[in-house]
Amino acid sequence: MPGPDPSPRTWSAHSSTCARQTLVLLAAIVAGSLLAPTRSCVADDRPKSSTSRVVRDAAIQALPFDRLTAEARAKIENVISHVSIYRHVPTEMIPCDPDMFLFLSRHPEVVVGIWDLMGITQIQLERTGEFTFSAADQSGTTADVELLYGTYDTQIMYADGVYDGPLFRKPVQGVCLLVLRSKYYRDALGQTHVKGALDVFLRVNHAGAELLTRTLHPLVGRATDYNMLETTRFFGKISQAAESNGPGIQRMATRLTQIEPIVQQQFARVAGDISDRASQRRALELNGEELAESSRTAIQTSASPPASIYQTGGRQPRRKFVVMRR
Repeated sequence: MPGPDPSPRTWSAHSSTCARQTLVLLAAIVAGSLLAPTRSCVADDRPKSSTSRVVRDAAIQALPFDRLTAEARAKIENVISHVSIYRHVPTEMIPCDPDMFLFLSRHPEVVVGIWDLMGITQIQLERTGEFTFSAADQSGTTADVELLYGTYDTQIMYADGVYDGPLFRKPVQGVCLLVLRSKYYRDALGQTHVKGALDVFLRVNHAGAELLTRTLHPLVGRATDYNMLETTRFFGKISQAAESNGPGIQRMATRLTQIEPIVQQQFARVAGDISDRASQRRALELNGEELAESSRTAIQTSASPPASIYQTGGRQPRRKFVVMRR
């Protein structure tokens, strides 16, 4: 079946080098859906990232504090009050169905399960609740991750992780806040595209945190940039595979035996819906028909789970598209 290309040129084995980089591991683990198989080189065409204090302050100001509970706000404040490492990572625009993008962002165990089928990851993910999961690699890094807030265009994850391995005499503990923002675009033929940005706030709780930060910040930055770029591209490949071969993706879903059956079913349903929409779009193209204007400006989602356990309620806004002109 058509799908992601597992060739070594694209997805090389990663554990031997990056497993030795403590903060790289911690940042990668807590990134949840951004657990891309990392290799030592970084793509030259990646969008430019920023560690600017101005950009960081703007990212903090944009956080939806008024829609969060006191518990969620306290977790966020725990990170942003003592930031050891900050990085703003934009992404390129990718062809991807918004439902698939949201589903994979909120269900990283599906992504890791696919990578496991491909034999390219040593990361283990286990969902522990509707909005929580635990993550671990085989080099001493573990983390508990929670989705604090989620809407059609903003996902906020909080993670508490620790590295307990041979590199340091004592465990290195850290907390991380990840804010993934996305915008959706539709071209004149109805093809959807996603462009996002990730804000990473990492606080390292260690006696030598300042030295660790100065030493490993470049490594964390390069790994985060590469992971973000490659993971969003991977999302796009899965989405395109669902468009061209929905039944094949649905069969693959049944092979993801390490995830809960209900998540398998949701993944299969999302793939089926994408396949159906692609078939309808191709039929319109063959008939030379224009898509209705309403279908270009908004979309109803069937795959998105409830917005957040910490969101204060109220009606969800419909997802808005920017129409791409030729």
